Amino acid sequence: MNVRDIVNGKSLYIMVICSLIIVVVFILVSLRLAIKRAKELGFTNKDINKVIKSSVLFSIVPSVSIDIGLASLSTVVGTPWAWFRLSVIGALMYELTAASMVTSAAGYENMSEFINGTDVNLVPAIFMVMSISIIFAAVLNIFLGKSYHKGVTKFKTKSGAEGTLIIGYFTLAMITVLSVSQLLKGKVSILVFAASFLVSLILLKLAEKMKISWMKEFVLAFALIVGMGLSIIFESMLL
Repeated sequence: MNVRDIVNGKSLYIMVICSLIIVVVFILVSLRLAIKRAKELGFTNKDINKVIKSSVLFSIVPSVSIDIGLASLSTVVGTPWAWFRLSVIGALMYELTAASMVTSAAGYENMSEFINGTDVNLVPAIFMVMSISIIFAAVLNIFLGKSYHKGVTKFKTKSGAEGTLIIGYFTLAMITVLSVSQLLKGKVSILVFAASFLVSLILLKLAEKMKISWMKEFVLAFALIVGMGLSIIFESMLL
């Protein structure tokens, strides 16, 4: 039995489906409580339905990039686990980085070498690191989220536009750190990164010039699709 058989096994599918059912139950309970509270505040059923429909529509567009990420992540950690991670709290870049760190520590050059091997004992370690590393953010948010939000809001109010930019810089710094690790992998990674950046820039400028606001929601999805396609072309040309 190899790694691919384990990460795509029936038992893992069953556990993931059961876990996602629990998540869906929590969502439905939260929705019911929110509707109840909205009615207490004086909102009509028409207002509530309008908000629900709007939320559903605005959730569909971002899910396109998540679906593409699922296709990418499933090739290295299996479909059920990728499905579970991206359905709950995970993000593609984080998941790939966490999994790659474990396999690198175990002596593998890349995730492809691991997934096609027979070292099944490393699978639980990868799943554990991917889960535990990000759970601290959720736990800390319970205790510090409210005070952090108030602090950020107060800082933005005092600083104005500069405050908003500074907060954005933190996100940019995180993306930069994650990107550098991928760029160091070779020419193909650099070319794909550059191509994806250009696609994103062109689409954003086009959306701004043509005043097509909905296009901005698809920029990430287009960049991912183009990047994945070009990675295959660059691999065949340079390797």
